[in-house]
Amino acid sequence: MCVLRKNGNECSENRQLPSAIKGAILKKTRLNVIYDGIPRDVQKGRDNIPSHCEALSISRDATRFPTVELLREEALSYLHREAVTLPQATPRGYVVVCYDHHPLGFMKNIGTRANNLYPKEWAIHKSK
Repeated sequence: MCVLRKNGNECSENRQLPSAIKGAILKKTRLNVIYDGIPRDVQKGRDNIPSHCEALSISRDATRFPTVELLREEALSYLHREAVTLPQATPRGYVVVCYDHHPLGFMKNIGTRANNLYPKEWAIHKSK
């Protein structure tokens, strides 16, 4: 289930459900709210790790992170949480990887290699 609110022609900056709506949903139904908006970045050491949900959001700020287009085989490797080699021209830091102009998630380019940040619980597992 999703609850959307439109403010005129502009996208609302409020990323969470209003408390009145959330309270009404929880009182009238027995829904388990998994996400209430897009989770904030998580600080780990000196890094702010972006939430995977942000990469997939339709309200994502496309200028915040550079994007890299992957080939089909590379995209499947990414979804398996395997190593993916990014082009040399890719800037260092967090990048959104895409396939066919659809965002898949984040990778952290550290120069000589890139860390796959696809959530472990979402990864495609090979059958035995």
